[in-house]
Amino acid sequence: MNDENHEESLRTRLDNLTKTLDADREASQKAAVDSIASQADARGLNLASRFLSEFMGAVLLGGLAGWAIDKWLHSSPFGLIIMLVLGFVAGIWNIYRMAAARSN
Repeated sequence: MNDENHEESLRTRLDNLTKTLDADREASQKAAVDSIASQADARGLNLASRFLSEFMGAVLLGGLAGWAIDKWLHSSPFGLIIMLVLGFVAGIWNIYRMAAARSN
């Protein structure tokens, strides 16, 4: 009788241990998946901010150069318009180059 109680106690403890280990394993797998997802989100945000800064920098630099040309040559607004368009094209070209480099 004592052996039966002892075996039943061991089985109960083993079942509890198995449940605890399964729960810990599931929690660690979920944490790993969440970590990978958050790293992917961070990389995506980093890439998006680089794209935005490259584009905005090119457009702003083109606008500033166009404004300076207009002030220097008294040709307002033609220098500004031309340089803004060139800055826009340069920004698109920078984004294209970065995207092409990432796909290789």
